[in-house]
Amino acid sequence: MIINDVPVLADVEAIFTELRNQLQLNGIDLLHDIKPTNNNIQFTCIKHADGHEHKPSCGISEVDVRRGDKVFPAGTVHCFTCGYTAPLDIFISDCFGKDDFGSFGFKWLMKNFVSLDIETRKKMDFGFNSRLQDVQAPQPKIKYITEAELETYRFIHPYMYKRKLTDEIIDDFDVGYDKNTRCLTFPVADKNGNILFVYRRSVNSKFFNAIKDTVKSKTIYGIDKIYQNISKISSAIITESIINCLTCWTHGKPAMALLGTGAVNQYKILRELPIRNLTLALDPDEAGMRGTERLYKNLKDCKILSKVAYPKIMYRKKLDLNDISYEDFEKLSTILI
Repeated sequence: MIINDVPVLADVEAIFTELRNQLQLNGIDLLHDIKPTNNNIQFTCIKHADGHEHKPSCGISEVDVRRGDKVFPAGTVHCFTCGYTAPLDIFISDCFGKDDFGSFGFKWLMKNFVSLDIETRKKMDFGFNSRLQDVQAPQPKIKYITEAELETYRFIHPYMYKRKLTDEIIDDFDVGYDKNTRCLTFPVADKNGNILFVYRRSVNSKFFNAIKDTVKSKTIYGIDKIYQNISKISSAIITESIINCLTCWTHGKPAMALLGTGAVNQYKILRELPIRNLTLALDPDEAGMRGTERLYKNLKDCKILSKVAYPKIMYRKKLDLNDISYEDFEKLSTILI
């Protein structure tokens, strides 16, 4: 999509999921139901029925749409019930109650989903040997998580064992516990082992700390362990969550976690990974199936792809890899896709 001449390459579903999460954090109860359908994302309208309609009647197209003599560009929000129509940036402003012609919405998109490289120009020297030179602004230095910070999390908590982590896995992946937030901590590294951020999971609820999609997609959890053992690994499993990834490792199966269902930069990382055989083990639900389809579409020309053949009971009871017994995990089969 092009928003105010700026290309927004993020997945539309990811944008709306993040938008709903941030609205909820601000006490705004909108976007109850988000459903992908073909080239469209449907959701509950924010303008009629006080934003609480029973079935989603509003949509945003991911491609240009012609209706009669009019062409609605990709990113246009339209409600088929009340007729509300707005570009995505104005729609986001409306969600937050901002009557600013999309100024807030545009800034929100840029902050959460677009990174702009700004080129600066040196001042001109009008002396005898004056030269005009264009130089790129220095890129900000990446601030990695320090060993000193990681040391503050190196505690054992019983919840680690409740999630079936072993002492070996806890040690190898430096799983810790943050006493201040009462969360398990999972250092997330790039392929060279530099810690980019720390992911947290509450030991008292299903809370996960909010990491922006643009940050999460810079790497894949466990990619550093894969590269450290690359000479010994011929295949790897791709999961959504860190816990499911570590479950695979406890079974002696190398794995990585997308911290979601996949993003453009993560596809690039996987394409560059010198392992040809990948098994897709995203969660057995609708979102997991869509993520599996996107992974297949982006990797099918360079990888041999399989997927876990989850038994129907896992779909019915919404179970993931960490929920099943050791014996049931070992019985799981895969199919080539």
